[in-house]
Amino acid sequence: MLLDFSHGGHAIPEKAAPAGTDPAGKTLLKTVSQPETGEDFDTDAMTRFRFLSEDDRPGDKLVPGTKTVQALDALGEAMVDQDDKGNPDSTIPPIYTYWSQFIDHELTARTDRTTEVSDITLNSDSLKPAPRTMVEDSLFNRRTPAIELDCIYGDRPPRKLTDHNRKQVDTNLRLASKLRDGARMRIGTAVVVSGPDGLPVGALPGRGDDLHRDLPRIGAMLDLGVVSPGDFPPELAASPTFRHRAFIGDPRNDENLAVAQFHTALLRFHNAVVDWLMFKDPRRERRSTDELFSDARRIVTWTHQYLVVHDFLKRLAMPEVVDDVLGSGAKLYRRRLRSAGAPFFGMAEPYMPVEFSVACYRFGHSMIRDSYDYNRNFGRKPDDTAGFLIPKASLNQFFQFTGKSAAPMDPAGKAPGPEHLPHNWIIEWDHFDGTAFKPETADTPARVARRIDTHIAPSLATLANEGSLGTNSAPSEDMKRISALLKHLARRNLRRGYQLSLPTGQALARIAEVPALTRDELAKDNTKAMNDAMDMGGFFDRTPLWFYILKEAEVKTGGERLGELGSRIVANTIIGVLLTDHTSYLTRDPSWDPSKIVPGAGGPLTLPGGGTIATIGDLLQFAGVK
Repeated sequence: MLLDFSHGGHAIPEKAAPAGTDPAGKTLLKTVSQPETGEDFDTDAMTRFRFLSEDDRPGDKLVPGTKTVQALDALGEAMVDQDDKGNPDSTIPPIYTYWSQFIDHELTARTDRTTEVSDITLNSDSLKPAPRTMVEDSLFNRRTPAIELDCIYGDRPPRKLTDHNRKQVDTNLRLASKLRDGARMRIGTAVVVSGPDGLPVGALPGRGDDLHRDLPRIGAMLDLGVVSPGDFPPELAASPTFRHRAFIGDPRNDENLAVAQFHTALLRFHNAVVDWLMFKDPRRERRSTDELFSDARRIVTWTHQYLVVHDFLKRLAMPEVVDDVLGSGAKLYRRRLRSAGAPFFGMAEPYMPVEFSVACYRFGHSMIRDSYDYNRNFGRKPDDTAGFLIPKASLNQFFQFTGKSAAPMDPAGKAPGPEHLPHNWIIEWDHFDGTAFKPETADTPARVARRIDTHIAPSLATLANEGSLGTNSAPSEDMKRISALLKHLARRNLRRGYQLSLPTGQALARIAEVPALTRDELAKDNTKAMNDAMDMGGFFDRTPLWFYILKEAEVKTGGERLGELGSRIVANTIIGVLLTDHTSYLTRDPSWDPSKIVPGAGGPLTLPGGGTIATIGDLLQFAGVK
């Protein structure tokens, strides 16, 4: 389990370091950064990042130099819309934005860490690309590249046990076993919050009086005697928000309310599968508690894997490309598979492509809205009138109502509030999964994601939980520079791709045997500021990969899905890791779908209307959260 882990959580020290050093003023480790609280960074518990091709031509990367870094910063600034209405909407339901983030947490951890090979906060004249060999030797993944729901169930044992990591592994496995209560997963309970008049603030969203819609939280687990403070790192246990923190396999899933609610839905799905196996499975087999848990876990995992391929991928990538990648066995991903000395879960050792993690899979950043029609309190009521409280929920509120906020669950954002999610912030999934589409009104956004394109929402240039200056009342100019950079998502993405020596979009298109975008396509509908930055950096000939993937989607599909190159990289990676996992449905039975029995476990699951699960909306319905 990852006990206290974030996407970087960069804070600015009291004194900014000189250019060319780590901003914390520390000497960086050669291979991995200093451990976060609660993290075990023994490399034997990690897996590798690799480039998709060993082809490393001099002209395949951005031109090194100060001018390139300055052009990247200018391009990042130009990508930010002036307001949330500056970019036309897609028809993509918003759930895909946050399902994408959930999958990312399944596959990778630590891609944004500051290390010797990756420190984007350096001054422009000090920021230089790392040699590709150093990137592959020094960049480690804290996650197993597999869609196995370890963020729900806890980590598998690492591929190698050593005297160094054995104690931490034992602790992780012991805590992971406490994520469940018998055959069921632990669920948190939202709390009804009242106003000065003693009445509930807003309505209870959803069906009936169901308050079991929060993540399990440490405070409740302590009160129940499930865990003790000594189970956690001292720094975490001493935090004023310790009791608010989620007790889950990956705490990053409680940094954002939409992802937290998605995680909760999967916990509920597991428990609904347990109930189905106990009372509705035609076989009605006698099972021990552990057998019931294991069978439910396999059904949940296979169902989610199937939906990732046939719902998620086929909605966000080109369906014909997904089918081709399935038919070819993810040949682009397989080029760099290396056979492990001892079999890794029975197959070659999987890896995460650097191009996927640092650029191509970050397409979801452009889909994020500044505000959402979240539920009947913060959005629209069922009768389409303005919500009981306000007409929309802001993106900043998504970060505020989580256990990892500085002032969790407090509407004012000043001090820790209730230890559980307030009842009025339970999500209404039909606002997100496309089953109850509503267009934009004067006060409330449409129930869709933004397009996949080269524009990002204004909030992503001022990230609330990043680049904190703390209590420093007189920050230096360098501290302000670093803070502004860390708060700016587009600049961070572009700088990191440059520093990690990503191939350009044109180079990766050649490697993937996909026609490259023309100069006219790269310039189409750009603002003057965008084209000026592109000219300054020579980016029409050598285009930063993240920008290229977004532009390809913009000009080839109207932002409704990824273009061919983005589709091939994303599909090859996701299908590739499924094919290297001997427990996945694609390896065991590629013809399987949720209308069939999971061999040795049970099923098929049936919906109230008699059908079986074919979409993420069906899963939410079966889970009882929609």
